[in-house]
Amino acid sequence: MLITQGLGVEMEKYLEMKNSIDIKKPLEEIYEELCSLKYSIEDKVKFCLYLNGWSSSTRPDGLKAIEDMSLFGHYLFPAGELFLKQFGGMSIKGMRFPPWYPQKTDEISDYNYCVDIVKEVDIWEICFLEILQTEKNELLIPIASEDRIWTVADIYLSETGKVYYCAEGQIGIEAPDLFSYFAQIFGFVQRLSPKNRSEVTFSEYDLLDRIEKDINQGTYMLYAQRRFAKDAGTRNVKVADDDFTKWLFSISKATG
Repeated sequence: MLITQGLGVEMEKYLEMKNSIDIKKPLEEIYEELCSLKYSIEDKVKFCLYLNGWSSSTRPDGLKAIEDMSLFGHYLFPAGELFLKQFGGMSIKGMRFPPWYPQKTDEISDYNYCVDIVKEVDIWEICFLEILQTEKNELLIPIASEDRIWTVADIYLSETGKVYYCAEGQIGIEAPDLFSYFAQIFGFVQRLSPKNRSEVTFSEYDLLDRIEKDINQGTYMLYAQRRFAKDAGTRNVKVADDDFTKWLFSISKATG
């Protein structure tokens, strides 16, 4: 059940939306019906997250992912930590036929499009983040993985609110912010076009091995440490100004 303390206005909106549709239908049908309703993209996304099990309470799987990253010394920027606390470990059902679904839908009749939010992090992920953070000069955390039939896409959130992906050796921008990302999952907006995803090919596999070795030996200085050291140890974290980030902080404030 959704925690209502401090979230009264949002709860009223959810109840209004529940009265507008039949929530006993399969989620994919609900998403399709929501597309034609008058509500904002942000309200539709929040409602769909609620239908997928979001409750505004802290999730143990999210705390486990945070603990994993902390053990490796990875710095979690505040909005990233709040995201994992709210959504860690959730499996979110996506739209009926995502863009990568086969043209002949009977080819893979049992395909189940889900986005699995991170619930644990290993050293390989930390090493990859080190390279990606250094390349983008942004603090990042892993937030999800998506099975896209022929490939698995790993999804990352940056301190500036952008959502990145890595799949089949390609790295690019998946969405400008988390509301846009989830709106793609539920079918409310189209994915970015290839020319707007700023894709690059990842080729630093030898560097991954060296970083893993140095981390294990305790001789590697992490990206965040290097960046903060340049500013006399000050944690010069960028705070995103997108609506999803603002919502995360409002949830944290409302639920204490």
